[in-house]
Amino acid sequence: MKSLGVKFTINHLYYALVEGTGDTPALVSKDDVMIPSDLLPGEYTDWVETQLALIMDKTGANRISYKLTRTLDTHVQIFHVYFGLAILVNLAYRRGVKCSHVTPASLRPASPGRAKQKAVDEYVNGLFGTRERPWNSGVREAVALAIMGLHRDDT
Repeated sequence: MKSLGVKFTINHLYYALVEGTGDTPALVSKDDVMIPSDLLPGEYTDWVETQLALIMDKTGANRISYKLTRTLDTHVQIFHVYFGLAILVNLAYRRGVKCSHVTPASLRPASPGRAKQKAVDEYVNGLFGTRERPWNSGVREAVALAIMGLHRDDT
């Protein structure tokens, strides 16, 4: 099983590919793609679809998990994140790739007393150690999303 984790922010598209099972994931690839800030809506949707198609072709993932953030309120946040997610889901559907969302609450590893992002970072670093760039919190969150995709297929 190859699982792709995808996270959109207003400036970045983070993704990571893991394979194996949820209990024994292997990190295959990861990247941080900068989103151009000067694109009009039509240009942005074309750009995102092209990037996602290239990522899907490159990785050969048969499962995609993405973070569904529900607290976005600015035009730029909604435009960059929600448009990107809609394009991702539509592209996965057209290609016959399983695609599912992960809520921020379910992305928290069991780490009482720790901030969510610190807990995710510690969990991923504990599995894979520190890696070559890019290895920031966005990429590590994409890795965690990909691992959750493996768990979905374990059941």
